[in-house]
Amino acid sequence: MKYFPITISIVLICMFFPLQGFTQSENQRIEITYQPLKVGDTVPNDVFNNLINYKTESVRLSDFKGKLLILDFWVLGCPHCIKTWPKLLELQQKFEGKIQIMLVNPKNDKTSILRYIENKRNYSKINMNLPSFFKGSKIDELFPTSSFPRIIWIDKNGIVKSIAYGGGSLTNENIEAMLNGQDVKMKQARVEKPQKNVIYEKPFYLDGNVGNGEHMLWYSVVSRYNENVIHAEGIFANDTVGYFITQGRHSIYEMIQFVFNEGPFFLNNFPSCRIDLQVKDRTRLFAYDGEGLGDGKFRAQNYYSYQLFSKLPKTKKKLKQLMQADLERYFDIKFHWENREMDCLVLTAEDTSLISYKKGEKEYYSDPPILILNNIGLDDWLIKLNNVYPDYPIINETGLKGNLGDISLNVNLREGYQALDKALKKYKMRFKMEKRIVKVLVVTDPEGYEYIEREPTPEEKKLNDKVAAQMILMKIRKSEDFNTYQKEIIRYVNTHLQDNWEELNQYAWSFYKNEKITSKNSLEQAINWARRSIELDSNYYNNDTYAHLLFKVGRKKEALNAAKKAIELASKSDKKIDVKVTQQLINKIKGELTD
Repeated sequence: MKYFPITISIVLICMFFPLQGFTQSENQRIEITYQPLKVGDTVPNDVFNNLINYKTESVRLSDFKGKLLILDFWVLGCPHCIKTWPKLLELQQKFEGKIQIMLVNPKNDKTSILRYIENKRNYSKINMNLPSFFKGSKIDELFPTSSFPRIIWIDKNGIVKSIAYGGGSLTNENIEAMLNGQDVKMKQARVEKPQKNVIYEKPFYLDGNVGNGEHMLWYSVVSRYNENVIHAEGIFANDTVGYFITQGRHSIYEMIQFVFNEGPFFLNNFPSCRIDLQVKDRTRLFAYDGEGLGDGKFRAQNYYSYQLFSKLPKTKKKLKQLMQADLERYFDIKFHWENREMDCLVLTAEDTSLISYKKGEKEYYSDPPILILNNIGLDDWLIKLNNVYPDYPIINETGLKGNLGDISLNVNLREGYQALDKALKKYKMRFKMEKRIVKVLVVTDPEGYEYIEREPTPEEKKLNDKVAAQMILMKIRKSEDFNTYQKEIIRYVNTHLQDNWEELNQYAWSFYKNEKITSKNSLEQAINWARRSIELDSNYYNNDTYAHLLFKVGRKKEALNAAKKAIELASKSDKKIDVKVTQQLINKIKGELTD
């Protein structure tokens, strides 16, 4: 389709509607935009608003024809701008009737400017009574600038004669020369492009503020809990993927463990046994009970997402250093290292040739009492051991160069480190508890810090309640009280999952598969979940679940229709879906209905 400029539409309107008597409301006023003026251009004969210290709140620059017009661009916080104020007042008085000096502030609002002028009058005895444009006057579109002060000279005919840096050009001699029509040499500023849609009070590169981020060299950001951000993490440092760290939905403690991991496997966490939390309020560092809190609460408000991006090549080590500094800034914590003597699990080897990799595929198999290692990095295995024995630092003193190989042990690691030590003797290795000096990461509050707990949002409170219910389910499940567990699942799903089709379908299917669940009430609850899942997003999976549940309670004709619907949806799906189970159900129902 071909698109025409909007100006054609305006011409056509004018052809059919006479201009005489045409009126516009204030809300329909056409917004005018300006191209930057340069020396030699004539100022437009338009009305400019947002004016103070003048007889009217708006004015045409052409109203000053016959006078030399001097525009002094300034902003709050610019000392060089304010320094020229006494001189401006003196020059205006001396050349009264021949010149008009006007201030232009394109960045600050009326209230801020009036307050500042009042303070200068009270404390510095400077009575700035010259007319001044404030933010929104659009004068800055005629003379866009990012540096201040900027002096614009417009002669008595409305022609721009000079766009000068600073206030050094404001002299008696230059004014007299301009009034006499003489050329005046001044250091000219370059004409800048207009800065459209720049909002300095809001973040750059968000919502189109100064573009989409193509000029950014690097940046980092922290956001609060968002249910759309999943628990994920990654760090990359290559020209193909980019240079960035991203951590979705993590607690501060999880971020600490991630960013201080010193091993070659960046996604493994720094062991908690080497982190000493010397903070007043530990709860702000954790999100849930499993991270070291004992009160059984879940805190969605303690979940954050962090991102660090760099357009410049940086190593993973450098990216982590930047993130470590960010954690200190963003979360008011301090890090330092201390060497401490601790009980450690020390791995040694008398003869490394017995454990060195020689041939074969990479293999790691751990299913008690069997443990097989071949072509596995020793550091990689020690990290896995750290997950089994998290209370002690694990020290590698084997002297092994290269990977482990051809190791087959009969051991259950959960029986304690002594069991592993006994099993390793066949390879002349030991895994013993000994004292060693290790580096410990100490986390403290900054000096003078006082933590103020933030109230969770309604969304976070809802998630808190949901996770608390999940914890109750976990405890009941461990007790093997199936009847209570079944009742709590029904309570949990009906309370917390009515807007999530996937979880509704998951629990509905689990009730179908569980042979212990035979009561009509429980199965009807599952049928309702499947029906609700279909209402949210009708697809093959939840229609198939619905069909199986209906069949389980004996509603065979309804089950047949639901199964046919599931296969129909599968045929329309972009993904290849295996419908063998559903077809078997259809055949079974048809067979029973025939009988």
